[in-house]
Amino acid sequence: MPSLRLGVDLSQQLHVVPAAAPAVPLIPSGPEAKFFYYGIPSKPILVARSSSYLWVKPRGPEAYLTPKELTPVGRHPLDDHWEGTLADQIESYLLSKGVQFTSIDPCRIGYVGGDALPPVVIWIGVVPGTLAAAEGLEIAVTCRRFLTGLGLDIHVEIRESD
Repeated sequence: MPSLRLGVDLSQQLHVVPAAAPAVPLIPSGPEAKFFYYGIPSKPILVARSSSYLWVKPRGPEAYLTPKELTPVGRHPLDDHWEGTLADQIESYLLSKGVQFTSIDPCRIGYVGGDALPPVVIWIGVVPGTLAAAEGLEIAVTCRRFLTGLGLDIHVEIRESD
């Protein structure tokens, strides 16, 4: 399979990524689940995400992960839909699926020292060990549909959170 050098994930800029990256989100691998939020002090474990970019574990003698950080959303089109509408819709959906969630937060998740404004993400916390990755993937994708239905290009990430 041919390969390209892609900056798919900013922390992976120098890694070889298969040319045929997935067009749909996938269940995270063990290393992705463990290291996806590298740098965030609580060290959350990724359960699932609605984005489809390919996460690649660093390899080689100079392999390292770039730490991530959380920042506030600030003024954003999400503001017009979040309180009283979208937040309630997501909460109701999670309850209907029996998800033991601990939080539902809009935030920006980006790389420490990154030049660009990090993307807005709906970050859902779930009680550790209560949500399988396959079900989490379905939930993340469904919640993203709520957002895209309102014209918001925002992804959903689910993590384990006490």
